[in-house]
Amino acid sequence: IYNMNTKKIIEELKKYNDIYVIGHNNIDADSYFSSYVLSKILKSFNINAHFTILDNYIYSDENKELKNSCASVQRATVPCNSWNPN
Repeated sequence: IYNMNTKKIIEELKKYNDIYVIGHNNIDADSYFSSYVLSKILKSFNINAHFTILDNYIYSDENKELKNSCASVQRATVPCNSWNPN
């Protein structure tokens, strides 16, 4: 995908049933919201994207507060043991 233009990337992503947009461990505000916004952008291109967090993320106390205060944001939670990035 590295050298593809945007249109080709979108067409490639549409080939998949689901695209899970996942931020980094100990998710912070910028990771949380950039994952959320990217999933919305992909959906605007009719890509079945899901804002997702892994169930075994490790959170600092500050980031636990962020996650809990954003609990109303619709997201998927994926068991980490089922996650295979390949």
